[in-house]
Amino acid sequence: MPAKILIIDDDADIRSLLKRALISCNYLVQDAGNIQQGIELYRRIKPHVVILDINLPDGNGEDCINNFADGKTVILLMSADNNHLRKSYKDLGAHGFLKKPFKLYELLNVIKQVSLTP
Repeated sequence: MPAKILIIDDDADIRSLLKRALISCNYLVQDAGNIQQGIELYRRIKPHVVILDINLPDGNGEDCINNFADGKTVILLMSADNNHLRKSYKDLGAHGFLKKPFKLYELLNVIKQVSLTP
């Protein structure tokens, strides 16, 4: 069964682009536009990977990461300008970090690095 991925980002264009690209790589993908929707989807679908934006309209992804840190789910943080996270993302419970803008192959490489290829 393909890995399930949840994308949480308030930018609908980014969500759509990532969703289409990941589906074309045979992942099962759901997306949410804010933290509250993301937590609800997370509890319902139990994804293998959460791709979490840091700056969201209803809070900071960095502050809510504990909602997704269950020891089984791989968490990838995305941010446009939070270079300090690159040093501390593992302390937060994340398994990877992507600085926006990033290329699709960079995201796929991070997913492969955490051994969740479909």
